[in-house]
Amino acid sequence: MYFTDRIGGPAVVDALVAKKPGAWRHPAIRAAAEHCVQLVERGAFGTSYPSVSSDNQAASKLLATGKCAMHVMGSWEYQTQVASSPKFVSGHQLGWVPFPSVPGGKGDAKNVVGVPTNYFSVVKGGKHVRQATAFLLDTLASDEYVGGMIGIGEIPPVNGIKPKLAASKAADFATFCYDLVSAAPHFQLAWDQALSPSVGTAVNTNVQKLFVKQLDPAGFVKAMDAAA
Repeated sequence: MYFTDRIGGPAVVDALVAKKPGAWRHPAIRAAAEHCVQLVERGAFGTSYPSVSSDNQAASKLLATGKCAMHVMGSWEYQTQVASSPKFVSGHQLGWVPFPSVPGGKGDAKNVVGVPTNYFSVVKGGKHVRQATAFLLDTLASDEYVGGMIGIGEIPPVNGIKPKLAASKAADFATFCYDLVSAAPHFQLAWDQALSPSVGTAVNTNVQKLFVKQLDPAGFVKAMDAAA
């Protein structure tokens, strides 16, 4: 996702979301796949990466024990490390950086890719849609709720809270994330959520095949073009 953004810019994924014919055949998609394969072939992920899962915190444990140097992860990783490897965090062994730019790429290095926060849903046909919506708006913007979220290390999507974040226990990480998002000219929702469920599933499946060399970059593009 990040490689595609850095290489081709937001318009590439906008076309995927809009289901434009041939969108998956954009050169930036194949170039991103080629970058992934190059990293695999250079040993960037070691040899056991196909069996490493985030569901059981295996990737997080590899990072905390010094068996891997870095991984691309969402902001929730900080709290995962605080909970499972507190000394790793308190000992100032955990760092964070934005995803780098790609030489010659069209994407802005300040663009952010990921998922924004937790979601709350209101049933459209419910009897109390207006009241439920008002409740969520009032609650999620309240000082009590925002303070509670910051207190457990979360970063609420609320403007003007940087001073509160700076005074929190996770000040360095929280203000980094706040500044990163505030400065981002474009936010791209993760592909498996921005695209339709069937295409999102195909993305996850075919990326796995790409990384274990069951598909080459051209094959990945062809598979995703067919899935779309």
